[in-house]
Amino acid sequence: MSLLIEIEPHAIEDLDKLKRMTGAETYEELLNEAITLAYWFFRERQRGHSVASVDEDAHTYKTVDTPLLGGGSRTVAAPSLAVAARR
Repeated sequence: MSLLIEIEPHAIEDLDKLKRMTGAETYEELLNEAITLAYWFFRERQRGHSVASVDEDAHTYKTVDTPLLGGGSRTVAAPSLAVAARR
């Protein structure tokens, strides 16, 4: 299957930077990785779970949302990594 999409020039620059940062060799590889992550993310949110970035040194975590999920993000003090990981 083939998929044709139009992307603004500045977005191509961002994709190229992301390819370099991740070591992806092709846009297809980058897109497959993004779809896998998005699928997991949305499945976790459907289960009622928060998705978060954990700062182990500061004992905080920042929840992540997307425009499709609504809301924004917030930083919360986490008493321990184990507690933050269960959230």
